[in-house]
Amino acid sequence: MNAFYHTPRSAALNQRQNGFSLIVSLLMLVVIIILGIGATNIALNEERSARNGRDRQIAFQAAEAALIDAEHDLLGPSTGIACGGPSGTQYWGRSAATCFDGTSASVAGFASGCSAPPNEGLCDLTSANNPIWESIDFNDSSANAKTVVYGKYSGNSYPTGGNSQPAKAPRYIIELVPQNNVIGDSLGETNGTKKEQKWMYRVTAIGFGPNENAQVVLQSIVNTKTD
Repeated sequence: MNAFYHTPRSAALNQRQNGFSLIVSLLMLVVIIILGIGATNIALNEERSARNGRDRQIAFQAAEAALIDAEHDLLGPSTGIACGGPSGTQYWGRSAATCFDGTSASVAGFASGCSAPPNEGLCDLTSANNPIWESIDFNDSSANAKTVVYGKYSGNSYPTGGNSQPAKAPRYIIELVPQNNVIGDSLGETNGTKKEQKWMYRVTAIGFGPNENAQVVLQSIVNTKTD
């Protein structure tokens, strides 16, 4: 009768093979985990990038809306006789002395460093090397803010809140800037007649995204007097 038995050498070899298979399995598991973590990070980064892009687009649209609102402020109904309009009419709610006629540098309400309420957002001429919009606090939404909240003088409203709307309404300021200097004209005399100094208005507007830290600033120049 023949019988076959595993020798101690064959049993040791089998154990070594089982141990090697376990190591390979663990290495494959580690590789799969690393690949999974990498794929998750890529997905999260893409989602974050898409959200940031959406927030910036919403902020951009809000800033554009604020520029248009400021143009309504500048080009709206004239205020009383001083602005060439009928007595008693109001300029979108600003004081009766406020007149954006482009001919006077001493328009009521304009102040160095920007006016506070009730004529907020009107900023006097500043050095070309230090424009006021660089130092004004556009994030201030308190009652004493020196920027104009959207709709203050036009009566319009801007939706805020939620995942697809700005965290807060856009704001703007209006700066007085010399038209003559901007277009390269001089204030000398022409045929014995001194040229008239004319003024334009630089509007700086800021829009916010659903995340208040997502902000876009836009500017435009408005000329209310073309003759």
